[in-house]
Amino acid sequence: MDAPSLRDIEHALTLLWTRRDKREQFLAGQSDIHPTLAKHIDHQGVKLYASLIDLGRLDLMSSIYPHCKKILGKHFSTLVQEYMETMPPDHFNLNQSARKFSEFLANYAEPHLKRHPFLAELADYEWIELAVLEADVLVDLSAEVDGQSVLQCESSEELDLKAFAASVPRLNGTVLTRAYKYPISEIVTLLEQGEKLPRRQKAKASYVLAYRDADHSCHYLDVSELTVEIVSMMASKPDSTYGELIGLACSASSDVEETVSDFLTMVEEFKSLGVIL
Repeated sequence: MDAPSLRDIEHALTLLWTRRDKREQFLAGQSDIHPTLAKHIDHQGVKLYASLIDLGRLDLMSSIYPHCKKILGKHFSTLVQEYMETMPPDHFNLNQSARKFSEFLANYAEPHLKRHPFLAELADYEWIELAVLEADVLVDLSAEVDGQSVLQCESSEELDLKAFAASVPRLNGTVLTRAYKYPISEIVTLLEQGEKLPRRQKAKASYVLAYRDADHSCHYLDVSELTVEIVSMMASKPDSTYGELIGLACSASSDVEETVSDFLTMVEEFKSLGVIL
């Protein structure tokens, strides 16, 4: 039998350190690892490295998903191991190995979802913070913004409505929006305050916007479904004008005047917060 190649060694050790089933087979003498290689692998070393990797992964997931960990308790570490084996890391950035946890919970954690049906959405909510913070986007507030602040105008004559409607807003490139089936922000607040969650959490649609500001901090905003639609249009069609965005807002409203007023207020708030640059 040919001597094991460097690739054989790498593959074997990766399996032994990261797969419990392969490790248990090897320790029981039932492994299909190259015999010449297997006899040189130290059993205690395999156990040690595997435990160190497990601890490192658990620390990583605990730092990103503290609320999920709090809810899952003693089950969290087991789920982390199962997650890493089911959806192994596929990116050089270690943090990115955690990005599919919400997907894993939604598809492989049915017993826990029966008790906490919002769990996958909570994981997504917690992941957003890291996704926003690590987004490869420069948040530049120094660019000059053309036009006068909409709400600072003292009269409709002073405001050039045509110019405003034709202008294009610049959306903060780190913005992410989510539509959830459950009131995730409320659940997070209860967890942070140490309060008990309802025994049975009722579904209640909620909408969230998250973004990174110029100081490299992540912020969450609870917004309306319409706001998510408007921001989604700004993100998918960067050349959308304020006029087109107002048209979208008014298309779902029976009170155009009030809707336009609310839209202008939103624009001013988003500019002050750095959502619109």
